[in-house]
Amino acid sequence: MAVNTRDKRVLLVAAVVVAILRLRLTAVEHDAALAVGSVRDPDPDFNPSTNYTRGDVYDESYCSTDGSLDQLARNMLNFSSPVGSPSYTKFKRVLDARKEFHLNMPAKFGIFNSNVNLIARMLRGYGMSQSTVPSTNPDDFLLVEYLLTNSACPLSDGKCSGQPRIFIQTEQYTRASNFKNHPRHCTLAPNCIVLDFSEMNLQWARKDHGDINMIDSFVLMPVMHQAPISRLFEYEPKVPKPLKDRSVDMAFHGFMSNRRNVLREGAAKYPNRTSVIGTTHDTRKITDTYKEAKVCLLVHTYASISGGEYHRLSEIAPFGCVPVMEHFSDNFGIDVYERCAGARFAIWTSVVDTAEAVLKEIDSGLYSETMPMIVDWWRAGILWEDLLVSHFGSPPARL
Repeated sequence: MAVNTRDKRVLLVAAVVVAILRLRLTAVEHDAALAVGSVRDPDPDFNPSTNYTRGDVYDESYCSTDGSLDQLARNMLNFSSPVGSPSYTKFKRVLDARKEFHLNMPAKFGIFNSNVNLIARMLRGYGMSQSTVPSTNPDDFLLVEYLLTNSACPLSDGKCSGQPRIFIQTEQYTRASNFKNHPRHCTLAPNCIVLDFSEMNLQWARKDHGDINMIDSFVLMPVMHQAPISRLFEYEPKVPKPLKDRSVDMAFHGFMSNRRNVLREGAAKYPNRTSVIGTTHDTRKITDTYKEAKVCLLVHTYASISGGEYHRLSEIAPFGCVPVMEHFSDNFGIDVYERCAGARFAIWTSVVDTAEAVLKEIDSGLYSETMPMIVDWWRAGILWEDLLVSHFGSPPARL
């Protein structure tokens, strides 16, 4: 009998410890984010039922001009690489080095197909032509690659240090094993530039490689945005169904890491709400869900100290659901996403609670006027063909 009692006590203590650790996880991640330099500081008095970001907001005059997605892209470029800066000079040297580019970004389930198309449009807009067949001599081209590219001239190969190259950063820095030192190799190479979607990534990279000046080789650009055309574009409804007429209250499709289980657990607290939280890669099933979803959920895969989930945000938003998502560690453009893109931010453990607050607003009739305007904002997208010319001027004459 004594043994059984002791076992029960051990189990009880273990359960309490696990619960305490879980409750403290948000605070630990938050402190780590502040240590790295993120200023996203969630309100300790956060009440998801009454106090979450902005609510039903769309500032039409601002969102069609200074708050447009195209202007945000230009602001990112101007912020990181103003005219005359070292990164401006290096990026222009890389762009002007070759007349053709070869873009190689393979990925499962075609998740980067849209990004590849939009990046190619950007480079063609600068007067370059695209080669779809890799040459036996990679030096003939500007190589455009990312972390998983099996390069014909790897960054890590000292013989390839002079190769003109654009490295597209697609991942959150802490998950990508420090990008396998790709940014470091690119920084040290005279003709390589990193295009990154997140200033948080740059902060991490500078912290881990403080012995070199990485900022001279980093350019902030929205390369993970799928706008105006996402990989799900062909399934987007021309006119999204009104939110009040939709049959799914909350939805998420994507890889279910342990951290993202908070979505399933949170949804279970609201049994009167219909939720679809799954891992399917079937495009038709994904889009059928988003067409019917009132709220689309999003939590970072591994940690709160992460760049924004822009790839997924730009994929779900054109379906007209309200994106309720974990705070980004990025700061650049957050006001635009709140005022124009329909995004509602919360700490990761309160994402579903915030979704419930949004659903109550939808039930009361809010969002009926603003959501069509938000969808049009996403569809206006970025003028990729003009982005580089507007920053660097006309490209050189190419023989």
